[in-house]
Formats: sequence, C-alpha cells, structure tokens
Amino acid sequence: MSLSPFHVVIILVLGVLFFGRNLPEVAKQIGSSLLEFRKGLDEWKEVRVHGKGGGRSADSGTESEESVERFEMLGTKFEPPSDGG
Repeated sequence: MSLSPFHVVIILVLGVLFFGRNLPEVAKQIGSSLLEFRKGLDEWKEVRVHGKGGGRSADSGTESEESVERFEMLGTKFEPPSDGG
C-alpha cells in the first residue's frame, strides 16, 4: 500500500490542525526519533550478526561495548509468576 497525494494532503491538514505553530518542532522531534531508531536497529543487527565481541571498528571499541551492555540489559528474560503456593 502506498500513500497517494490525497492521503499526504489529509495528513498535512490534520498535522496543522493538531499541532499548529509547533508543527516544525514536532517534525524535527519525529525525524530525530526515527534517526535514533535506525541507529539502534543497525547496532542491534551488528551485535546480532557479529556476536557480543563484534564492534564497528577499533576506534569505537568503547561505544560498541556500551551498546552490547545496553542490549543485554534490554534483553532480560521473562520469568513467569509463581503459582503462589
């Protein structure tokens, strides 16, 4: 499914109605959020492909270790609740 020009116009009109003067700030925040999401997704893919020891380069070794720790923290295991007995 693709967006037609009509759909884009409707989205823009709704954006102006809801956000008014703050629309440029909201668009900037959405753009930066998408950029951070893509960076995180790329790091996650890299860690998944290369394992825990995989980093971007020797220059960013500390950064890759921090990202591995962050992903390990986010990847906590689910523990089902006990039966309460």
